[in-house]
Amino acid sequence: MQKATLIQRRFRLFLFQKHTKDRVEEVNASNLALWREMQEEFKARWPEIKRKKRIEIHINSLSCAEMKRISMEKFLQRENAQIARLFAVRDPNVDVVYVSPFSLTSDVTGYYMKILEIGDIDNGLSRVNIVVPENTHRFPHHFSLAQMLVYSPKTIKRIKSLVKGRQAYIVPGVSPSADDIKVSVMLQVPIMCGEPSKQSLYSTKSGAKKVFALADVPTPISAVDIYDEQEFLLQLAKLIANNLYVNTWLFKIDDEFNGRGHAYLTVDNIKQLADIRRKQVEINEELVDRIINVLRKQLAKKVKLALGKLYSDWSEYLASFCRVGGVIEAAPTCLSVQMGSPSISFLIEPDGEVQLVGSLDRFAAREYLNAGCMFP
Repeated sequence: MQKATLIQRRFRLFLFQKHTKDRVEEVNASNLALWREMQEEFKARWPEIKRKKRIEIHINSLSCAEMKRISMEKFLQRENAQIARLFAVRDPNVDVVYVSPFSLTSDVTGYYMKILEIGDIDNGLSRVNIVVPENTHRFPHHFSLAQMLVYSPKTIKRIKSLVKGRQAYIVPGVSPSADDIKVSVMLQVPIMCGEPSKQSLYSTKSGAKKVFALADVPTPISAVDIYDEQEFLLQLAKLIANNLYVNTWLFKIDDEFNGRGHAYLTVDNIKQLADIRRKQVEINEELVDRIINVLRKQLAKKVKLALGKLYSDWSEYLASFCRVGGVIEAAPTCLSVQMGSPSISFLIEPDGEVQLVGSLDRFAAREYLNAGCMFP
């Protein structure tokens, strides 16, 4: 009887866990369906909405994978790096609710309020509200802002009261996650974003290259969607064999940013490959096999990681590369000091209209690692 009771207890626990998982999936599916309805209505009404008074709820949540958030230095400060979104009130039709991941000092808020005052923005001070999730101190520092909002009912209630009876929408951070959708459903306001599944696909390095190809935008010689070590070696060997004039090859992990997932190989640093480059050799399968054998022996010694402290060695980097996927890309043949990185920021509105926001030039702290941006 004791053994039977133990088996029954374990089985009941198993059934309870299974039921709970099924229930969570049902709730998530229901939330997603409701959210998609809101998004469709938002998209259809956008031409009308953008001409009227409205509230933008700015939640710069870095809703990426947990291990990535843990590895980021000053994660909360990164989430607060978009505080300049307060200046969206320069549009007389826009009021701003800015969600901060931590309490701001009076000096910081005073600084931004003073800029609003000097900028002669109509009622700028009264049209900005800064809120902080009340339970931020209860969670690990790597919890995303959207996660903290989900578990901060008082802040949700306050935002609801601020937007009650008015047109509002959320302006998110990176690609919205399940937590961002939960916040959207809780507040009953749409998000200024696309379908998350498509957004997560086309915001990767491989996905972006497909978009550029469809738009006939010139891109470097490359191989994309690599998920296997053997495939990595084969594609790199083919690229080297067919493009002997290229001296540096970049490796980029699909879902990383700011150079965190970058590594590079300088071909001249490997004697056997340098010899192949100097000679007029016939490109065939035998040559590709020779290059693969050289790469297998030399990559671990010769590859340089842009942010070495994220990975203990090449094998750990390659394992992460193959798990997530990535691209191999030819680096420009000029010196890095001669190379610029002009970039354009633009907004694709829900109705498809494209609006130019600004331009900038990136600069690097060291090879292939972004340090910041210069604005004209």
